Formats: sequence, structure tokens, C-alpha cells
Amino acid sequence: SARSFDPGVPVAYVASGSVYTDALSGAPVAAKTGGPMLLVTASAIPDPIAAELTRLKPRQIVVLGGPASVGAGVEARLRDLAGAGGVARWQGADRFEASASISRNSFAAGVDTAYVASGRVFADALSGAPVAGRDRNPLLLADTDRIPDAIATELRRLRPGRIVVLGGPASIRSEEHTSELQSRSVI
Repeated sequence: SARSFDPGVPVAYVASGSVYTDALSGAPVAAKTGGPMLLVTASAIPDPIAAELTRLKPRQIVVLGGPASVGAGVEARLRDLAGAGGVARWQGADRFEASASISRNSFAAGVDTAYVASGRVFADALSGAPVAGRDRNPLLLADTDRIPDAIATELRRLRPGRIVVLGGPASIRSEEHTSELQSRSVI
């Protein structure tokens, strides 16, 4: 972050450094908006992260994920580090709803591509997040053998030109997903 961002960034994103799902969906958003992604624990802001947020002086801080990932105490402390835009939290009842919330808060309908990766096996999402960010498109998380309702709803809202499923059949069963997406009129 210190080598890539000058003070006064419009937004800084904060996610759990222990549970990667929210950071994976948030990485393309950070790339799209030109903001850093900083990692905290559920109960603390590590000193180097607090120092970086102090240096950055972000107008707004967006917490990605629910209080089980980034606790309410951390959110309260972030308020002292945010500028006039304060602190927002994009969350859901689970990792899939949080992924849909992050997308909904960041992408308008009509995106070129929606990338879908496993929310259980992270290697494909880790590899795909930079591509999604470069292309300014969302990365949504699916379960191994189903498209969660929140993700199907978000894909319908996004109306992507195409959906790219990342990963092989061990991490995401693409035939089942493709069939399910088609049956839900997402493709």
C-alpha cells in the first residue's frame, strides 16, 4: 500500500486477513476504484495497518464482510481513521451474501464479464481476482455444487455479457453451475 498509494485516497478497503473470501470479492473493487486493500484480524487492527491508514487519510473506509470476520470493535476503531466519508460495511449472512453485497455496492448492471469462483477453494479466486480487477468486473463466489440464491440474484441484476467460471471440477462443478445458471435465466 505504501508504495502504491498517496495520502488522501478516496477509499480504503479493510477485510479479514484470516478469512479470505471477502478480500477476494473486494480485490477487483479496490482495483476498479484505485483504493488499497488492507487486512485486519477479527478483533484488532495490526499496528502496521493502523499506521498505513493514518498515513493514507482515506476519505472513507469500507469494511468487507460481517462482524465475525471484522469485529464491531475494529469497525469502531476504523471510524477514528476515516475521513468525512466515515465507515461503511458491505456484508451478508454468509460469504456468498457478502460477495453479492460487495458486487451490488460496486458494479452497475451491464458488466462485460462476471467471474465466478469457488467460495470454498480459494486458489482459483486468487488467480482470477487480478484479471477481474484489471477488466473492472466483479468476482462472485459460488459453492462447489450450487449457485447460492444471493449470487444468482446478483448475476441477474448485473446482466453480464458473459460469465466465466474459474477453476476445474474439483473446486467448482461447472456443468452443474452452467445448467443452474441457465435454468435461473442468468446466462
